Amino acid sequence: MLDLTYDEAIEQIMLKNGSFASLKQLYNDIWLFKDKISRKSPNNTIQELVQKSNLMIY
Repeated sequence: MLDLTYDEAIEQIMLKNGSFASLKQLYNDIWLFKDKISRKSPNNTIQELVQKSNLMIY
């Protein structure tokens, strides 16, 4: 199991999906890259990072 940072996990999800991912998809797929043990829902963290980010993946 990978345990990337949220930024790294979001980037990987977007790369996997042709540089696009909805918030719903990020919320569902985050556990492919984050360890779920002892973690609360990351939805607020993901939403905040996406809103602040200027990440563009080509």
